[in-house]
Parts: sequence; structure tokens; C-alpha cells
Amino acid sequence: MNIFYKFSARFGPVAALALTAFPAISATQGDPAARSTATVQISVLVAGRALISGLTDLALTTQTGSSADLAGTGALCIWTNTASRLYSVTASGSGPDGEFELAGDAGGALPYTAQWISGSGLQDTALLTSGTPLMAQLPQGAQPHCAAGSGNATLALNAPAQNMAGSGAYAGQLTLLIAPE
Repeated sequence: MNIFYKFSARFGPVAALALTAFPAISATQGDPAARSTATVQISVLVAGRALISGLTDLALTTQTGSSADLAGTGALCIWTNTASRLYSVTASGSGPDGEFELAGDAGGALPYTAQWISGSGLQDTALLTSGTPLMAQLPQGAQPHCAAGSGNATLALNAPAQNMAGSGAYAGQLTLLIAPE
């Protein structure tokens, strides 16, 4: 019986390699002799992958020249292994239904907005909506990791003054999902 070994790989949080045998048409078999040679076709399917790195925790602070808005930005690095290098970004906050909202230690909530800057300038800025993918983003650079202290995308958060709740500490999380296209 001819056996064809096909290697397939899935990449996710944990990489796994599966070895599966399939009947093959192109495999050649050896002949009985002192030495015998056979060949087998091998194929590998590498799934599209993405990597997000370099983001640090953000503290929102009052910005100079603003009307008491609280804002913060963080540079991060995005990479994909696809030929187009395009990716989508989906954000969700820790508020109800994934809303962009910080919870107060004395109750109350502080809503904020999140912007994605995919390139080197503000022309590449888009407002994120919780749970909605922002498609066709192109990272600047093709390396899996950016140089230390730099990034090829920026996350900008803003809590407008008119949204300010009572005094106290507010905290929450923002989850970013990067997917290759």
C-alpha cells in the first residue's frame, strides 16, 4: 500500500504539529534488494499568524492645552506572516458588553474612546468600536518585533472632560485581538 505523509500545522496560542497518513499517487516504492530507496512527497500548510508585542499598561493623564480631558497613548508592534501583511484589530473593553469603560473604586464608570493609529501619521487614525474589527491595517515594517522603545502602531485612549464621573480611582482593561487577513 502506498502511504503519503502530509504534515499540517495549526498555530494558535499553542503551536501543534499533526502527522497524518494519506494514500499517495506520487510516492515511489523501493525494490527488494540489499539497499532499497523510496521517496515520499511532503507538504506543509502554514496558517496565517499575527503577533502583537510591546504594549505596556497605560495611565490616562490630563493633557496640556485640553479642557481637562484625560488621555494616554502607547506604541506597540504588529506583525503578520501573510504575503499582504494586512491585519485586522478588534478591541473590547471591560465595561458591560465590552464597552470602553473604566470602573470606579467608589462606584460609577468613566467611558473612554480608543483610536488605532496604524502608520506613522494621523492620516492612518481610526476610531475603534467595541467588538467590531477594523480591517485592512498595514504595519510599518516586516519584522516580528520592533526595535526596543519603538512600535509600528499606536493605541490612543481619551476620556473627555464631559464624561468625568465622581472623584476616585478608575481602572479597567482593553483587549486587542490582531488577526491576519
